[in-house]
Amino acid sequence: MASSPALHETAGLLNLVSVLAFIVGLVGVIRLLRGPRGALGRIGAGLILVAAVVLEAGTFATSLIQAAAVAPGSIRSQVLALIVASNDSAFAQVFAVAFFGGFVLGSLLLAVGLIRRHAVPVWAATLVFVQVVVSFLASNNLIDALADLVLAIGFGAIAWTILSLSNEQWAAWQPLPDREAPAERSAPKPSEAPGALA
Repeated sequence: MASSPALHETAGLLNLVSVLAFIVGLVGVIRLLRGPRGALGRIGAGLILVAAVVLEAGTFATSLIQAAAVAPGSIRSQVLALIVASNDSAFAQVFAVAFFGGFVLGSLLLAVGLIRRHAVPVWAATLVFVQVVVSFLASNNLIDALADLVLAIGFGAIAWTILSLSNEQWAAWQPLPDREAPAERSAPKPSEAPGALA
């Protein structure tokens, strides 16, 4: 950071833009999942949204402390002591809860909600679920990067579903139509049952 402050600032700006785009996308997912059997998915997307805001706030605060550490005339020992103290404070626990409760639990609920609502192809929702499992089992950076790629494909399919909706569908309170459960769809109506009176 000290050797290339401009690069650090650019990376921070790109990270902020990506998080804002991610938040807007999650709001779209919550809207997409309106209707029956979509509650779990909406809760999951909401948890991820809250986690993204909390963790981005933590990243921004860390960046400010790091910038203060390399600023001309700063007392680096005091800044480093502040970083160590913040890592040992209750705020660090808040970030841990936001990560596991938001990204981990939230992603699992989102995947289940997507499948129950029939919002996206099953394989896309499955990729969101698989990413959480793979991230837990990741033993090196390569596997972790593959997990992120899996998540990107899953979220890409969700984004494609949203973008493929017409303006009329998206303007409706419930963008996706209701789908009957298989048992309800296959059950014959009384008038269609064999031997029914005309």
